[in-house]
Amino acid sequence: MEKPQAPPRPDAPAAPAPENPNPGAAAPRPSAHPDTDAATPDMDHPPRVKPSDQPGFDRGVSEEERERRDGTLP
Repeated sequence: MEKPQAPPRPDAPAAPAPENPNPGAAAPRPSAHPDTDAATPDMDHPPRVKPSDQPGFDRGVSEEERERRDGTLP
């Protein structure tokens, strides 16, 4: 069993924090940016959606829903 320790006195100097080296400090870094175009879509910036990108099935469903709302469904 460990002996309980008394809290540090307020007039005592604080112990220096232990050094915490960065293990990745010597890791190789890219020297230049990749030669890709800035407009290339990536995970954070997907390409814009065009109306022609919607699948035919979805267009058929939305057409049927429009006909139901208009009352023109046979």
